[in-house]
Amino acid sequence: MEQDSESSNFKVTSAEHDLKLLALLERHLGLPKSLLHRWVRTGQVRRNGKRCQPFERVAQGDLIRLPPFAFKLKGLDNKMPQLGPLPRLIGSHADLLCYCKPRGLPTHGGTGHLDSLAARLQQAFWAAPFIPVPVHRLDRDTSGLILVATTYRALRRTQEAWQNQLITKEYLCWVWGKWPYKEPRLLIDFVQKIGAEGHMKMQVIDSLTAKEARSFVTPMQICAKASLLLVQIGTGRTHQIRVQLAHAGYPIVGDHKYGAPTNLPLYLHATRLILNDGHEFCNFPEWDGDWRVPHLALPVPLYF
Repeated sequence: MEQDSESSNFKVTSAEHDLKLLALLERHLGLPKSLLHRWVRTGQVRRNGKRCQPFERVAQGDLIRLPPFAFKLKGLDNKMPQLGPLPRLIGSHADLLCYCKPRGLPTHGGTGHLDSLAARLQQAFWAAPFIPVPVHRLDRDTSGLILVATTYRALRRTQEAWQNQLITKEYLCWVWGKWPYKEPRLLIDFVQKIGAEGHMKMQVIDSLTAKEARSFVTPMQICAKASLLLVQIGTGRTHQIRVQLAHAGYPIVGDHKYGAPTNLPLYLHATRLILNDGHEFCNFPEWDGDWRVPHLALPVPLYF
């Protein structure tokens, strides 16, 4: 938003075009949603001089009027806790940034941890007209490529492509055991969350309520005790790669949830993303010792 220095009026920028009004206010004021909703409902917030609705979408150039005391209540300017630096930037394309998230860093904050990629983006871009936001997520212990949108239009466009499986997603992982297939192999399972809240895990299950999980597995290096696999996912189920490989008898090294207990970290890395316009991001994991991965010639993606 572009602020009029003499009032509480703001203009919606091109990066914020099509954002819902309530979300716009929430992002830039950091105040409780219930309070902002009440301001809109009682007419204290105006769009282009007229009363408005909290969930209507704003357009570039719209003039938003706020109560004169709004920014006195905000109280958040430059007071965020100092977090770690942003992960390494791999590249950018069409209002998207691509970062390499290290394992151990959550994509979003949650119970017990304030640090996350989303929080670091908010800290680094606090003065931007649209604070960049992750398009998708990786598990905390999974490293690799993650897309970040710098405009709301890019966020909606890319999330829609992601949900419709129009973006190719490939992972490298080490699994325990000698992988028995030399050619790419399609794994199809039906998975479902099992267990109480807070202790849920995915399981391959024969049930009408289970959801299909599809993964193409290509062996990159087969050894007696462990194998390096390239996995392209055709569906986006929770822990899909981990549960499918464990069900096949080849759990990912370091996966204490679906494999045997171990002190090793999880060796799972999002290594390549190909957007629906053909643009490609690629990054290899920086694993050491016996788990080191050279810069391989990745095969042409398979299509489901």
